[in-house]
Amino acid sequence: GKMGKKLTEEMIRDKTNIDDIEQVKDLNFWANDLEDVSILSRMPSIETISLSLNKISSLSFFRSCIKLEELFLRKNKIGSLKEIHYLKNLPCLKVLWLWDNPLSSHPHYRLYIVKVLPNLKKLDNAAVSDEERTAAKKLDLATLESEESEVAGEDTEENKRVNDSYMKSNFIKKEKIRKPPSGTSSGSHSRGLGKRSSLSQRNDNILTAVMALINELDKSSLDLIHKEIGKKISE
Repeated sequence: GKMGKKLTEEMIRDKTNIDDIEQVKDLNFWANDLEDVSILSRMPSIETISLSLNKISSLSFFRSCIKLEELFLRKNKIGSLKEIHYLKNLPCLKVLWLWDNPLSSHPHYRLYIVKVLPNLKKLDNAAVSDEERTAAKKLDLATLESEESEVAGEDTEENKRVNDSYMKSNFIKKEKIRKPPSGTSSGSHSRGLGKRSSLSQRNDNILTAVMALINELDKSSLDLIHKEIGKKISE
């Protein structure tokens, strides 16, 4: 795509009618094709930032906004969960929206953020629950970060194609595994192995299918699933 724009002092003045950008508390440049918002490092009073539907690819821009309470960044280009660490030293940050960024498709997206940002009250459209806080404590960030490189990657057509064919081939494999093993003694030995691998295979298939379907759901359905999963995790 074409290069995004840079947020300038002039743009901020025009929009807010405040001459000294250091005094600005509320900034809304929703859907402005912005890529570079480094000017925020000169805005210590900022409390609410609305920059959804832009092309911002890092959270480093926000790390010196020490009064920041609410950050809205839906539909941007933030790719890695590690970016969340840039928000660690913002004591007032209570509300964060990162829905529809590449990182939000990570399976442990919510728990990871809850662990790194324990003061957060609301992530996207759902309040952070006590169950999530408990589950997040048990998470190992390093493991998730290493897993992440496998999950990462833009949702390109190529990726979708690979994913589709991966799902198909896996379901076909699963069908093959189901064939009854032969009755020989070596057969009974391989049956045990077959059962175990077909179970983990089945789990992989279901996971792939669920991840694919989650992308199709609306917010209220996701909320429902989220509650169900919360219950399961705490069982």
